[in-house]
Amino acid sequence: MQNQVYCLKTEDIKLKIIVKDYNIEESKQGNKYNTVLSVAVNSYGFCGNSTWIVDYNDLVCFANKLKQMFDNLCGQIQIQDRDLGSIINVQCDETGHFVFDGQIVSDTFQKLIFEFKLDQTYMKKFIYEMYIDFGGNKGSTILSK
Repeated sequence: MQNQVYCLKTEDIKLKIIVKDYNIEESKQGNKYNTVLSVAVNSYGFCGNSTWIVDYNDLVCFANKLKQMFDNLCGQIQIQDRDLGSIINVQCDETGHFVFDGQIVSDTFQKLIFEFKLDQTYMKKFIYEMYIDFGGNKGSTILSK
């Protein structure tokens, strides 16, 4: 499997999520440590990156909910690393502003706490590419339960 890269970028902000590996069968068998992400945040000159372990179902849910938020201009979602405690929260308001906040924790336990706001116009490519690759059901056990 080739790495799948999703990037949000403005003049001052960059969020990059790379899906490095995932195992749908492990997820179906109940192993919640089946997907490896590389997550990097650069917010107004401060930056951090880390490797995350998540459940494939969490990635599918994140992709689906982001698209729903984009389409309806409301909602919130989070995705969280199961290993070191990194987290990204995303909220969208009725004016089309997406607020990202959270923390990136490295394997040396250095932390970057961040928050930034983006207009929906920056979100479309990021959301739709992730949705095409991981949205819907895409082998997830979420909708089959």
